[in-house]
Amino acid sequence: MEEQQHHPQGPSQLENLDPQSNGCYAFVPSPEGNQQAEAGTRQHLAWATGDLTPLEGDLDLEREVLETAEFFRQASASFDGEELHEKMLFGPDNFGTVDFAKFNQKRNQVYGGDGKFGRWSVTPAKRNLQIWNYVALIFWNYPSVHHIQFAIYAAKTKTATYAGFYRRSLPRLLTKIRVVIENAQRARTNPTPEDFTPHPVNCGFCYRVNCPARVELASRLLTAWHGMPIELPSLNLVRLSPEDMSHLKRLTNALKTFVKAVDEEAKRRVFDADQKIPGYEIREKSGHRVLVGAETINRAIQFVQKIWEEHYPEIPLSLSDTVLQNVELSVADVEKAIKQAAPRGQIMKAQELVSTKLSDAKFITANPIYYLAQIRD
Repeated sequence: MEEQQHHPQGPSQLENLDPQSNGCYAFVPSPEGNQQAEAGTRQHLAWATGDLTPLEGDLDLEREVLETAEFFRQASASFDGEELHEKMLFGPDNFGTVDFAKFNQKRNQVYGGDGKFGRWSVTPAKRNLQIWNYVALIFWNYPSVHHIQFAIYAAKTKTATYAGFYRRSLPRLLTKIRVVIENAQRARTNPTPEDFTPHPVNCGFCYRVNCPARVELASRLLTAWHGMPIELPSLNLVRLSPEDMSHLKRLTNALKTFVKAVDEEAKRRVFDADQKIPGYEIREKSGHRVLVGAETINRAIQFVQKIWEEHYPEIPLSLSDTVLQNVELSVADVEKAIKQAAPRGQIMKAQELVSTKLSDAKFITANPIYYLAQIRD
C-alpha cells in the first residue's frame, strides 16, 4: 500500500474543518493549492532538507527559511537531546508531519515548532488545533514524554506564540481532534445542512462547489441579473439542466469582465491615486534573481570561486557547465551547483554564503514586483 503524504483531515486542515474556529465540517481544500501555498510548500521543503534549491533563488523566501531555522535553533538550545528524525507521526485518528521537534537528553520533554510562511494571521499556539494535533501525535508516539513546549513562528511578521502541554491533557486533545475528524469524514460523503457553516475567509479557500451557501448566492445573483426568480436546485454542474447552465454561463461571462474591472480599479486607486482600500495592502516581493550579461556572469563566477576556496579549500567546485553560453544566469542554477559540491549537512549554509556575497557585491539583478493582497483579520 502506497503511503499517503497527507491525511485528508491532517493537522494543517483541522482549523478549516472546525466550526468553532470559523471552519466548516464540509470544507474541501483545493486539489492543487494556490501560488502562495505552493511557495510555502517549497519553503517547508527547503527547511526540512537543508537545501535552498527548491526556492529557485528567491531572496525573500530564502531569508524567511533561514530566519525560521535560526529561530528554532536558538529557541530549543536548552534541549540537549537529538532532533526528531521521523517527522511523519501516526496516531489513532490521523497522521501528520511536524516541522521541528527536539528532545531533551532524558527524552521526557520535547520542544516542538511549526513554521508559517504565509501572510494570513494564525491562531495562537495555545488554542491552535494544528498544534494540538502535533502535540497529541508526539505524546502518542513517545510514551516517555511528559511535557511538550511548542512554538509557532510566523516568518513574514517575525513573531511567535508559545504554549506548554502536559501528558494529562492528551485525552482532552484527542477528544477534540476526533470530533472534528469524524464529522468531517461524514460530511465528505453525506453532509447535512448543519455541516455548512459559511465564513467569508474560509469559504474563499473551499472547493466544495455544491454548497448550500453557494447555491443560495448563485440563485440570488441569477434572479437579480435576469430580472425573474431563478432558484437553482444545486450546483452539481454535471446534473444541471441545459436551461440552468445557460443562466449560469451568461452570468459568469458578465462576472469575468466585472471582476477584472474591479481588480484593475482597486490597483489604480492604490498605486496611482494613493488611496487605501479597507482590508487590502500593497506588498512587495523579489522578482527572479539573475546574473545578466557575459561579463557580469564571468566576474560573478570568479567571485564565487574565490569565496568557495576560502571556506571549502579541499572541495572542488565546478561551474563551467552552469556558465557555458549563458548571457543570463539564474542564482538558482548557481545554488544547484553548490548543492552538488557542499559537504553533507552544510548545503543550506554554503548556499546562503554564496547568495549573500553575490547580493552584497551587487552582481544580482532582481526587479521588485508589487501587488495588492487581502489582509486576513
